[in-house]
Amino acid sequence: MPFGRENRRKVFVVKIFLFFLSISASLVIVELSIRWLSKNNYAVSQYSYNSERVTNFDKIDNLKDLMLASGCSLEPGSIWNNSFVVNSKGFLNMETDYKKPNGVYRIVGLGDSFFTGVVPYQNNFLRYLENELKTNQHRHDSYEVINLGVSCVGPDFYNKVYQIEGKHYNPDLVLMGFFVGNDWTDDSKELFKRLKHESGFNKKENFLQSVERYSYILSILKNLYQAYSQKGIYNLLAKKSNQEITTLGVAIDVGDDIYINDALPTFPVKEYLNIEYDRLWVFSKNYSEGISMIDFQRSIKNILEVNQAVLDNGASLVVVIIPDEMQTNRKLLEKVIGSHGVAIADVDLYRPQKILKSQLEKNRISYIDLLEEFEKMDSTDDLYRPRDTHFNIKGNEVAGRILYNYLIEHSYY
Repeated sequence: MPFGRENRRKVFVVKIFLFFLSISASLVIVELSIRWLSKNNYAVSQYSYNSERVTNFDKIDNLKDLMLASGCSLEPGSIWNNSFVVNSKGFLNMETDYKKPNGVYRIVGLGDSFFTGVVPYQNNFLRYLENELKTNQHRHDSYEVINLGVSCVGPDFYNKVYQIEGKHYNPDLVLMGFFVGNDWTDDSKELFKRLKHESGFNKKENFLQSVERYSYILSILKNLYQAYSQKGIYNLLAKKSNQEITTLGVAIDVGDDIYINDALPTFPVKEYLNIEYDRLWVFSKNYSEGISMIDFQRSIKNILEVNQAVLDNGASLVVVIIPDEMQTNRKLLEKVIGSHGVAIADVDLYRPQKILKSQLEKNRISYIDLLEEFEKMDSTDDLYRPRDTHFNIKGNEVAGRILYNYLIEHSYY
């Protein structure tokens, strides 16, 4: 009897072991499958995206692989924000030939989610700029603004997408966005973690957050939950059309609903304050100027490489410095520092602009600082979509007008 009981115990242990082994093997297979699909399928690439995961674009030499590697590119033919059919290359732009027609002044835009925007296609600041140029017809027969913006990326991607795609349009001018809230570290997640720690504005991540950075399965589960439980995020997802799409790169009439959606908050209050807090490190006074220059060299290096490529192409580069909402909205800043116990004396709101502009001026690269222009306005509290971090319709219009005036005043046309 003892032998039989001992034998049953061993059989039970073996069964438990085999059970967990099969579960583990299944999870490994699913994980590997998702990783493979993320490099070949737009939907899987988007839903498995994790902002803390490092992406290396160095070895990519074609546009499709580059777009999929970004994690946030749009699937060709999908409907963006109920207002535009994404073009054949995954951009919010009309189908455009590389060859530039005679008499056309062509501008290429490189940027992140501020360039794709969260407003309908027609209300994007690049469309505003294009419309103003066409309406006023300066020294050229016509004007084209080609938007190569992609969400969730930084200067490393801007550099690569210009080399692979942008330069072939033979632009006269390149507008490269630089969002001071996260473009410093979008190309280096390890740098992001270290700088947050050194700044003193650092939250400890829990075990699940640590695992999620490496697990595509957990990333998909989290992103699916957020997308379908939070209406503000769901409305911004590019979706497949129920009808057959025959023409890509075309606008869709959205009617008056744009102003209703424009007032809809994207994130819950706590989550939004945490997003802004994660960006607070860049305003910390707890750095010396020298350390800052070393830390941010990768971003500066990419800007310099884009500038050289643009010059080699016979064009001009203007860097558009985009402020974080905390820099324009004092009430939001007070909420963020108040919810995390940060002293206002430890914050220098102009620090990222000062660092970036010093480098641009040193290398004789033109720029326009939107924060400087915003501060000339009577009120800047209503230029961003509620709890979203991006410009609303009004903010896009203001940014577009600033760009138009700047380019005219500096005789780019």
